[in-house]
Amino acid sequence: MKRLHEAIDISVVTSPELPVYPGDPPIRHQESATSGQGHHIVVGNWHMTSHTGTHIDTPRHFYPKGRCITDYPPSFFEFTVAVVDAVDLRMSERHIDVPFLEEASNHFLGVDAVLFKTHRGELWEQEKYDPKFTALTSRAAEWIVRVPGLRLVGIDYLSIDPHGADPYSAHLTLLATGILILECVNLSNIPAGRYDLVCVPVCWGASEAAPCRALLFDK
Repeated sequence: MKRLHEAIDISVVTSPELPVYPGDPPIRHQESATSGQGHHIVVGNWHMTSHTGTHIDTPRHFYPKGRCITDYPPSFFEFTVAVVDAVDLRMSERHIDVPFLEEASNHFLGVDAVLFKTHRGELWEQEKYDPKFTALTSRAAEWIVRVPGLRLVGIDYLSIDPHGADPYSAHLTLLATGILILECVNLSNIPAGRYDLVCVPVCWGASEAAPCRALLFDK
């Protein structure tokens, strides 16, 4: 049994200061207070998309008849995961492509999820969206879907697709084969290696995506 006091939290903190993907509405949080039966009651009101902060995309995100969040049991969201260090690509402003994956192919053996560490956390310290983040090329996504047993791919910024060119190709390729996508995790203090991952999303009915709390556990 996994113990939460041993967990490594890789979720980002959702707040109005968190960057959002271009075109998404900004995060808004308001609190209202009332008094009743001698108690001061605070109620929070959040306005955000289902793709805000640390979240999981399901096939329904791009395929209307695809599976949604509530089509998966909570037990589905337990994984053996490889954290793959791609920080050097960030430094050279390159994306994750087939040659990089072939060189890192040993990391994909015996796991059912992979998380790409692409920066040292500096992007989360910026108030505005940074379009120069590292992501998967279309060829990289096609390579990944051929990995046996893989059920989830994640990355440490707002999208698994590069900004601008060839939009959504990685999303389309991964989700078409049933591989879920975990976005907006913070891997700045996480060494490359193997972990157990638990990332159960909020139980939003018929939703194409939902926020989650993503936790790593040492193997």
